[in-house]
Amino acid sequence: MSQESPTVTFELADGNTATVDVEDGESILDAADDAGLDLRSGCRQGQCTSCTGKLVSGEVEYIEEPKAVTEDKREDGWVSLCIATPDGDCTVAKSDEVLVEAFPRVWQDLDVAGDD
Repeated sequence: MSQESPTVTFELADGNTATVDVEDGESILDAADDAGLDLRSGCRQGQCTSCTGKLVSGEVEYIEEPKAVTEDKREDGWVSLCIATPDGDCTVAKSDEVLVEAFPRVWQDLDVAGDD
């Protein structure tokens, strides 16, 4: 009996959701890209905060140790989507507002008010 791929549901800035299947060993960000979602990203190595999301439900495992999202941030639910894989189905909030909340000093100048 084959095991189904876990799904990740994204809560997006526009109030919509999008759900993607994540293959074994695939990062959440790569699965989102494959599904055609246009999510902010940068280095794709866990060294910046561009792809950070907030874990709403479920759990993730890391392909490698994140460098930009500290242990304290990870304990609060922040996730480097480029190097994370879901450990079962999960939900992630992903928007520019999430970035400003997680890393205000880095993203404070990001214009999130006019992103309608």
